[in-house]
Amino acid sequence: MNDLSKMFIGFDRMFDQMFMNVNKTTYPPYNVEKIEDNEYKLSMAVAGFSSEDLTVTIEKNTLSICATKQEKSNCDYTWKGIANRSFRKDFCLASNMEVKNAKLKDGLLEIDLEKVIPEEDKEKIITISKE
Repeated sequence: MNDLSKMFIGFDRMFDQMFMNVNKTTYPPYNVEKIEDNEYKLSMAVAGFSSEDLTVTIEKNTLSICATKQEKSNCDYTWKGIANRSFRKDFCLASNMEVKNAKLKDGLLEIDLEKVIPEEDKEKIITISKE
């Protein structure tokens, strides 16, 4: 899987045709899982963030996940290895993709997506009549 393909959900046959600037940051880590032909699950590791810290929006086929986390200014760390930085991650969705559900569980933000095929684009079986 190339770097570009993991940012696009629902564009299965278009990965090689896409040459646009995408967000190259790897924070936070995420997975895109194809559940069935028309169903996907985006899982993002957001340990330390609450649902109040996270915002999920869709605008013009772009799914955006933003988090705002304030650093504790009164802490005196002897070692700080856990990142509490704010982030914004954008995903380009196909025009027929819909967000069905978003939930936060055990430090993972899970977003269920479905590719909705309009009736006029669905396969039609043509009955063959006998003479």
